[in-house]
Formats: sequence, C-alpha cells, structure tokens
Amino acid sequence: MIYRIFFIALVAAILSFGVGTGTSVAFTKGEGCSVDGGGCASDCLSCHSMSRDDAGKLLKVDDFDAKVLDVKMSPVKGLWQVDVEQGGRSIVVYIDFAEEYLVQGQLGFTPLKEFGELPKADLSKVDYDKAIIIGEADAKYKVLAFSDPDCPYCQKLHKEMKLVVDERKDIAFHVILFPLPSHVNARAESIAIVCERSLKLLDDAMENKAVPEATCETTEIDDNIALGKELGVKVTPTLILPTGSIVEGSLKAENIIRYIDKGR
Repeated sequence: MIYRIFFIALVAAILSFGVGTGTSVAFTKGEGCSVDGGGCASDCLSCHSMSRDDAGKLLKVDDFDAKVLDVKMSPVKGLWQVDVEQGGRSIVVYIDFAEEYLVQGQLGFTPLKEFGELPKADLSKVDYDKAIIIGEADAKYKVLAFSDPDCPYCQKLHKEMKLVVDERKDIAFHVILFPLPSHVNARAESIAIVCERSLKLLDDAMENKAVPEATCETTEIDDNIALGKELGVKVTPTLILPTGSIVEGSLKAENIIRYIDKGR
C-alpha cells in the first residue's frame, strides 16, 4: 500500500462549481476562465494546458512507482482529470488549473506542495539489534522493514531489499516481523523465525516454503506489534527510512535507493 493518497477514489462531482450553468469556474491562473464571457470561458483549453510530464512532476509519480497515463479536462470546469497507473491499478485524481491543489472529493483539498510529504517516526524507541538483518550490520544506512511472511506485498518487497543490498553495501534492512491477524499462519511462522534469529527461515517463509515449528517461547512478536503501532505502522510492508520517514507498501529497489540518497 503505497502512500495512501493514491488509493483514495477522488470524487470531483460533489464539488459545486456551477456545472451546466456557465456561471462559476474555479482556480483560474492569471487571465483565464471568466464569468463574463471574456478570456477563455468558452474554451478553457485555449488558455490552459497540462502535459503528462507536468502532472507526473506535480504528483511525484517517480516516488510512488506510478505513471501518468492521460490528462484531460474533467467534467467540472477548472479541474484536470489525471489517469494514473500504480501497481497494476488504474486511479483517477484531479488537479486544479492553478496547479496548487489535489482535489480529494469529500476530504477537501491537499496543497500540492505538501503532497507526498512522509510522516515521521521516533527512531529512539527502536532496538535495531532485535531485528533480522538483510545486509551488513554496520551499514551506514539502516532501514526498518515491518513485514509479514504471508503478505504477498511483503514477499515482493523482500526480493527488492535483496537487490538493494546487492548493489549498495552501505544500506541494510532491519526486518521486524509484524504478522497480521488475517494471515492465519503468519504469527507461528514469525515466532519460529525470531526464535532462530534466522534470515534463512525468513527467506524460506517469503518464498512460501515450510517453516519448522518454533523452538522457544517468546513475547517478541507481541513486542514488535506494540512497537509498530507506537511508531505509526498500519500496514505491511512498511519501511521506516534512516530519517524516520514512513513509507507504506512495496517499492522497487531503485526507488528505495532514491529515497535514501535524497534524505527523504
């Protein structure tokens, strides 16, 4: 689940911009859609334009491993309808003509300059030594990965994390097992993995291979769940970057590296 703004169905039709009356137009920039017939009131495209590249930059699609498929006038004057694809899903979002706001239907407006800002976690609460490490323990950049061995998106991210550490020895992932109640076998598998502190067992679980029964009794999984909730983890997978920024969902290796190199 990549930063969830992209998963909201944006309903622009609820906004009362006088559709059909010709008396109300929104978000003009300089000369533009006027109410008295001047400017480009009859044809907004004669004054306004937005390319797919323009929309992609505003929506920071590279950060979200998404792409803009199409940009067109929405049924509501003053708004662009932007068709986006992310993770095989088609999503529709709306941007005002002034390129200042993302329209979120009943949720109101998000200033585009704030769009994509990542929530922060307090990393002082984290004991990195308790995690299962992918990469070098003394790597400069330590990334927390809250993961569920039966979560398909976690399995996908697990492969990408391996690619990251193959390319960058200065990045390591500290995996904290965070099994979801909806995955009936994940808790038992997670306990077995932390008992052995075994990356091999974690790899096996992520490949849907059988994991042996736990060899110990431990409260570590309960502690992990409590820690995750305290840090703001709501879904799996969730990465917490060295800066404390929280990124939800599976990312490609190159995007993880980009986040770290940009200090996000």
